[in-house]
Parts: sequence; C-alpha cells; structure tokens
Amino acid sequence: MAATGNELITAQDSGNLRSLRSAAVRIFQGTMVFVASGYLTNVIATGVNTFAGIAIAECDNSGGSAGDKSGEFYTTGAYELNGTGFTQADVGKL
Repeated sequence: MAATGNELITAQDSGNLRSLRSAAVRIFQGTMVFVASGYLTNVIATGVNTFAGIAIAECDNSGGSAGDKSGEFYTTGAYELNGTGFTQADVGKL
C-alpha cells in the first residue's frame, strides 16, 4: 500500500542525514525511501530499487522533472513504521 500522507517520525536513534535529488514523485515525511536510477523515490520495486532510509520531510516533486528537487533522509537508526501484512514472526527483523 502506498503512503497517502506524512507520518510522525518515531525513532529511538536518528541516524546519518543524507540528501539526493528526487524522482518526479511525492515523498512523504516518515516513510521509507529508495534509490532508482540515481534518484530518490518512494517506489519499493523489490530487487530493483535500493532502500535508502527514512524521509525527514515531505518532498513533492510530482509536478516536476526528475532532479528538480532534493529530499533529505536518515540512513541509519531505529524507527517505528506503519505497514500491513506483518505477522508476529516479523518482530525484530531488519
């Protein structure tokens, strides 16, 4: 399920801060971000896009071209995220 709004960032230990130019997408605060073709994106695409971290703030580049805006994200830390399809066996997994 795609994110539809900003999420409160609940973290035990916020990590290193990085910034990348954004793809032509809207990235919401507190959601997972990935790297695709050198751009920051919100698209998981398992096996294709690389997990980058957790978005620090919203970055709306949905009306622009790839690279028009940059998004900041944490690369390390422990975060509480919302999601679906989890089971008890998922607790503690990276």
